[in-house]
Amino acid sequence: MGGWVYIISNKAMPGILKIGYTERTPYIRAYELYNTGCPYPYKVDYSIYVNKPYEVEQKTHELQRSTNVGKEWFSCSQEQAIEAISNAIEICEAVVKKIDPPKPTPSELNDVIKVNPDVSYVINRDSINKPKTRYNSYLSIKQGKVILQFYRVSDKKIYEDGLGEIYSEYLSKVNEYRDEYTDVINGNKKTDIVEILGNSLFLLVVPYMFFLMLILAMLDLSRRTLQSHWVCVLLGYFILAIILSLYFRHKENEKQKRFKSSRFEDVYSQEIEDLNKKKEKKVSIMMQNLSNDFKIIKLD
Repeated sequence: MGGWVYIISNKAMPGILKIGYTERTPYIRAYELYNTGCPYPYKVDYSIYVNKPYEVEQKTHELQRSTNVGKEWFSCSQEQAIEAISNAIEICEAVVKKIDPPKPTPSELNDVIKVNPDVSYVINRDSINKPKTRYNSYLSIKQGKVILQFYRVSDKKIYEDGLGEIYSEYLSKVNEYRDEYTDVINGNKKTDIVEILGNSLFLLVVPYMFFLMLILAMLDLSRRTLQSHWVCVLLGYFILAIILSLYFRHKENEKQKRFKSSRFEDVYSQEIEDLNKKKEKKVSIMMQNLSNDFKIIKLD
């Protein structure tokens, strides 16, 4: 049966290494060695999978006998220990399988903690037991429930710049609505006199002039009659301007009352919803245009 020949060290014992073997993952052996008498956890520095782990371990111990300080502990450098293991593999004619040691299973970890509850502190903080990241965070952007994994930094930069423009435009429009909301509540939103006069001109003078031209084309009116028509137009224009001014003022008062009794989100809910749809559509189009620059990783 195959197994791992490993090298384990501890920062509290510089220059001292443990050379051993296990048919389980060597990480478990490192956890099993931990106790409260040692201020630092044990670390797996090297491991190799062979078909004759016990024979290789024993031959390594024999080759390193001069550096042995007790049981499986040796006073030597990591390079010396690895060289001894390599020589032992060659002498034992062991077959090497190039695989990485597996992560400890939950049941293996539970068994270790049952024997030594103190080791749970080390296990919970060991990066070995953390799930591996499936993406490079430096080249990734979270987009909703997926991760966009870009192939190059420049691709990510182009996408981020595009997102920045889209969100900047979105926030700018939302802020316009907020300013309008605030102005109405504070009574700062007044109908411009130019708007009133312009509406009056459009509603009265333009239609009147159009029909007047038709009448002039059909009838031969005297100059005096024509002048009286213009007097009526001007008089009607000013009367309409006054009416429109009162109407707009009434509408503004009603709008102010409605705004004061409602939240911004309620008043502009439809406008914000439309902005969100436009924003999502632009983002979707940009993702389609740059689809060859990234791959999508779904989040669990």
